[in-house]
Amino acid sequence: MKKLYRSKILLLLLGLLLGAALAACAATGPGAAVPGSPGTAVQPPAGAAEETPEQNPDSAASGPAAPDPEAGTAAPPGYTEITLAAAGDVLVHNTIYLGAWDAAAGSYDFRPQYRSVAPLLSSADFAVVDLETTMGGPGFSYSGYPCFNSPDELAAALKDAGIDAVTAANNHRMDTGRKGFFHTIETARASGLEILGVRAAETELPCYIRDIKGVRLAFINFSYCGRSVDGGKNFNGLPLPLDMTNLVNGFVPEEGAAAAAAEIGAVVDRARELGARGFIVFLHWGYEYQRQPNDFQRELARLLVEQGVTAIIGGHPHVIQSAEVLPGPAGVRVPVFYSLGNFISDQRLETLDNIHTEQGMIAWLKLRGYADGRVEAAEAWYDPTWVMKHYEGGRSVYAIIPSLPALAAPGDYPFLSAAELERIRTGVRQTEELIPPLDLSPP
Repeated sequence: MKKLYRSKILLLLLGLLLGAALAACAATGPGAAVPGSPGTAVQPPAGAAEETPEQNPDSAASGPAAPDPEAGTAAPPGYTEITLAAAGDVLVHNTIYLGAWDAAAGSYDFRPQYRSVAPLLSSADFAVVDLETTMGGPGFSYSGYPCFNSPDELAAALKDAGIDAVTAANNHRMDTGRKGFFHTIETARASGLEILGVRAAETELPCYIRDIKGVRLAFINFSYCGRSVDGGKNFNGLPLPLDMTNLVNGFVPEEGAAAAAAEIGAVVDRARELGARGFIVFLHWGYEYQRQPNDFQRELARLLVEQGVTAIIGGHPHVIQSAEVLPGPAGVRVPVFYSLGNFISDQRLETLDNIHTEQGMIAWLKLRGYADGRVEAAEAWYDPTWVMKHYEGGRSVYAIIPSLPALAAPGDYPFLSAAELERIRTGVRQTEELIPPLDLSPP
């Protein structure tokens, strides 16, 4: 009896187990995967949203997911970015080159004047300043205003500061005549600087074309000038010899903005024929000490933008002028900096009763070169600068100060007094009031 009883109990238990197994199979339905079986996946209930590991971190707790061959590989942006920097007028008054004299070495050393801004300029893919002086070489004494002539050592100091090119089409180009004209070109090139707006022979291009990161850019420099009675050009009344007429890029404002735009546009077209796709135009123009551009500047800028230039950067007024963004062809947005002010000079509150002449800026452009050949300015901004002047050992000592770093970390500039820092702060405020952030995003 006991064996029979135990057998009945065993049969009952087997029946219960078999029933449970059949019920489980019916619940999963035909073709459904058994949870946890190899090579299968659990299906979510109908209408339920599938959870990702990001939504439910615990869902990945059973082990690492299989590696994704695409993970961590960013898609190429479809364009190449290039950063350009441009600074204002290098106006070398006599106190500036006298302050650069190194008696121990018996030569001029301008490098300390640019030391504080060298890291900024060196960070650009290409950096440009306006060379508003000559380097006339032997046979000329050094001089400041009104006819500028500086020691040759200036060129090497500019190169050492991270500058790649200087604009030379300006009203002081003939300050040391024919000889000084050619010596300036030779000295700049010997120091590794490109020199824009002038050329040593008519066989040279009237612009500088450079491939940067595979993007071909043209750098074009023109200056205002006068028309001489013989039909030639003159700069500050100093005649450009007729056989040198085509060696300096110049336009005559009195002949109108359309005529100036035609001259500059011819160089843009030539650069385009040679494969350039971006066109950075540097213009020496405007009224001195005026913080707003005149009608000629605005009209010329508009006409050049219609011709498809990428950006316009100006100098000569010796103060910062306003900037704007103009609409170009096909919805392109073109930044125009009308004047960057003085990068270095002896013009300041104490000498001209004009605090704006000691304020300058480094203008920045972020260009994008696309695979289809388009080049556009994607961003434009600026770093304010200020010219420091101290008296040490019976001479004037100058330095270009990057304003924002000096205000953010004055301990890095222990040679600046509290009054000088306040003067820098004033310059930043005045510049920001004049030039609000430039928006290059499509309208």
